[in-house]
Amino acid sequence: MSLRMMVPGRAGLMILLTLAGVFPVHAGLEGRWRLVEQRGATGPDGPARSSPPARLEILREGAGLTCRVSTAEEPARVFPWPVFLKGHESLPVAIEERILDERTGRLRARYTVDLPEGDLQALRVVEDYALSEDRRSLDGTVRLTLVERGTERGTWVIRRQFVREP
Repeated sequence: MSLRMMVPGRAGLMILLTLAGVFPVHAGLEGRWRLVEQRGATGPDGPARSSPPARLEILREGAGLTCRVSTAEEPARVFPWPVFLKGHESLPVAIEERILDERTGRLRARYTVDLPEGDLQALRVVEDYALSEDRRSLDGTVRLTLVERGTERGTWVIRRQFVREP
């Protein structure tokens, strides 16, 4: 028997490793993800305190990926990612960068939100997530910078973890 016949092809090897439990069946970004942990920026003025529990759904769309967001309170109401939710409504965002990179397992968005409380206030937001080594969670940060009249007034960092739903 030749060595070629004894060594399975790449697809066969992946199937064997998956059956052996080395790789989870869903190894990429695609799927449904549920927010299980959110910490930091939780002081009296911290934005994490009022953030609703979220779910991400990453889907194949053509040759790339797309991401949608919903909340546990209203799972049927879906928003394109990135989105900035305040209560039950989404505030308009000006997207500067949005990356869903299935090769590296990373999601990144950089955007600005005009706040309705004041005419000259805005938030600069950077969301950055990476697929964990075991591919069962998305771990990341949300960096929020308050800008008033062109001057940065404060920055908060929120750490988040999403886990894959079955």
